Amino acid sequence: MKKITVIGYPIGHSLSPVMHNAALVEVGLDKEFIYEKLEVLPEDVPSFIEKIRNREIYGSNVTIPHKKAVHDNVDELSEEAKLVGVANTIYFENKKVCATSTDGIGCLKALQEKGINVNGKKVLILGAGGAARAITFALAQNSAHTIVLNRTIENAKELVMEVNEKVNVNFEFGSIMEIENHLNEVDLCINCTPVGMSGKSEGETLITTKQFVNAKKDLVVMDLVYNPLRTKFLENAKSANLKTVDGLGMLVHQGAVGFKLWTGKDAPIEVMRSALKEHLGL
Repeated sequence: MKKITVIGYPIGHSLSPVMHNAALVEVGLDKEFIYEKLEVLPEDVPSFIEKIRNREIYGSNVTIPHKKAVHDNVDELSEEAKLVGVANTIYFENKKVCATSTDGIGCLKALQEKGINVNGKKVLILGAGGAARAITFALAQNSAHTIVLNRTIENAKELVMEVNEKVNVNFEFGSIMEIENHLNEVDLCINCTPVGMSGKSEGETLITTKQFVNAKKDLVVMDLVYNPLRTKFLENAKSANLKTVDGLGMLVHQGAVGFKLWTGKDAPIEVMRSALKEHLGL
């Protein structure tokens, strides 16, 4: 049985096995592959990559906080992973451990299926971690103007300066404490932090209902957190009558890219989405 994993620290929140095992059943590969969660300590990332090299593990998704470490420890990077400086999907090709970044395309596809095109839009990114990096680069490549806010301003500055230089854009950065100053001028606000995640900070939010009420009336609010699916962040946005996008679409679409790399088969998107909804009782 070929083992595919999702690694992180912690990893309990991940629902990737739910959607990928359902997908394997759908395409008839559940007797050949199995997808599991695996908690990996930060210092153990290099030894985990060795397990992929010796085929003990066939491939892997990567979540918080290992996306940079994986990027720095594999044999070969896709052009996308080279550009964004992080990786969230590991696969084996031509006897090499390879990695790519699928968060950017996953986010854009999740927005597109809700009828949202980022071209020419002003976007507020909350956070400057691995997912935020990938999405900020994707926004730069799709003609959006972006402001990155983070608790540690230096991290936001570092990300924005890198994007500006590599993609020739003029993005801005600031402190997460400045959220209120931007909500009435942006078209899209994306929470790329783990705030609100089950087992970490469930019930917490970076933006209050009152702040959302004072936001631009056609603001679209997206949360990458998918467990729970109805985060306080999104509940507050809905209370202010704003359009919301939950984290399920991005989870499915970023995962679909990896599924194709590991199995050679197109991912059954709707089967994956349905499995997640059933698991979450929706």
